[in-house]
Amino acid sequence: VSWIVKHAIPAESVGVMFGGPGTFKSYIALDLALHVARGLPWLGRRTRQGPVIYIAAEGGTGIAARAKAWHLARRLDPAGSPLYVVPVALDVVADASLVAQQAARIGITPALVVVDTLSQTFTGEENNAPEVAAYLRALGTAFREVWRCAVLVIHHTGHAATERPRGSSAIKANTDFMLGVFRDEQARIATMECARQKDWETFPDVTFGLTSITLGRDEDGDEITQLVASNLRDGAESIDVVQHEASRGRAGVEGG
Repeated sequence: VSWIVKHAIPAESVGVMFGGPGTFKSYIALDLALHVARGLPWLGRRTRQGPVIYIAAEGGTGIAARAKAWHLARRLDPAGSPLYVVPVALDVVADASLVAQQAARIGITPALVVVDTLSQTFTGEENNAPEVAAYLRALGTAFREVWRCAVLVIHHTGHAATERPRGSSAIKANTDFMLGVFRDEQARIATMECARQKDWETFPDVTFGLTSITLGRDEDGDEITQLVASNLRDGAESIDVVQHEASRGRAGVEGG
């Protein structure tokens, strides 16, 4: 098995990150995306650096602010992160090839593609196994096979069964890994669980904290803030970032 994130996110794979509303799953997915884009260790694990395409079908215009806050929190220059955002909802089965064509036109070969979310990029019925399987195959054909990359689909849980992704069991049958995100309702803390690895062992649960970062002020003088997810590992991630950037001759960029 080759890896985008060692022993966590396989290369040449299609996986799902699922969670209920407000569990911060999109923030965690963006944290993964930016670590891969910069080649920084994620969860203390080595990453394969490469461009990332983020299909932001839900609230696409907010990704730029989230990415800016992520860089400010780590005192990094956004120019060092090859993150490419598709800020619209699209039909994956019909339009995935258009995304691949545009990527080829600007000369990028992504290591990771994030699709946020399944419901906004899928025109079929989530409980229909053949339609769900066709959707996941389209991701594999248009992205994974062309770029030999990992594809991560963000999806919701059901109202009753919060321990698994909503819809057909074809999701599990047609994916290589599954990550579940569960929130502590009393704090800005989320736990990510590796629910499945097709060709490797699952890894232990990981806890993320959400921090509010000030981006500036609006026309009324009120603060503009955005949340940033980070792995709670006793500050080890901060050390990883500093050492990684220093080894490449890049100093951190101070942010407000």
